[in-house]
Amino acid sequence: MAKVRRQEPGIYRTVYRVGKSVRGMHLPAIRPLGALLFHGRGLWKTFWSLATSRLIYEQMLRYRCQVHGRVVLDGDMPLVYGPGDIVIGDGVIISNRNTWIVGLKVYPDAKLEIGDRVTLGYMNLISVAKSVRIGNDCLFAGEVKILDNNSHSLDYVQRRANAPLEPEDVAPVVIDEDVWIGTNCMVLKGVKIGRGAVIAAGAVVTKDVPPFTVAAGNPARVIKRIEPHCSRHEAAAAAAEGLNVHANG
Repeated sequence: MAKVRRQEPGIYRTVYRVGKSVRGMHLPAIRPLGALLFHGRGLWKTFWSLATSRLIYEQMLRYRCQVHGRVVLDGDMPLVYGPGDIVIGDGVIISNRNTWIVGLKVYPDAKLEIGDRVTLGYMNLISVAKSVRIGNDCLFAGEVKILDNNSHSLDYVQRRANAPLEPEDVAPVVIDEDVWIGTNCMVLKGVKIGRGAVIAAGAVVTKDVPPFTVAAGNPARVIKRIEPHCSRHEAAAAAAEGLNVHANG
């Protein structure tokens, strides 16, 4: 091959020229053939995705988790680590490359609860040492991270020793119904996000977010209130809850 690349006299130069000619060849466009290949590839990818999702990944998910209804896997099954309980509601959509860590040797009853009609986006990460609860009809964009723990001790000696977390490093996370979390957001321990709230892209949520508000920034702060499309009674109750959360937070 080195002699061919150097185009040494004889057969090596001939091989180089033939290879270069073949490499530069182009077939004429044959539209029926192109259409067949294009649509055939799409059909094959759709068939293969459905087959692997239903026959392999969904069976694995239902074995590992308590699934109460229909679930749609848009790709592989989430990577699941830890012995904790995982409960999934009806009509849940789970995008590709999710990672769920449930159980970090702090509490024996770590639990992840995902409500009905929840959509988990691409590359979501959920880390549970005690409890993460996601309400119905929530929408998560890509690369959202939810952690009810510090992941590591604040003490460098404990980190060097790879010591497990202490209970003070853990606090449950509650995400109420109808919450929309934008891409690349992070929700940290001890946070409650109220119903209908929107977390803007890139936000880091360290404190409670009142219902029907928009929070943005690092750390996330309320920048706007949302007028909910619900009954007058529901709106008044949501506003009262929001004021209580804001006063306590």
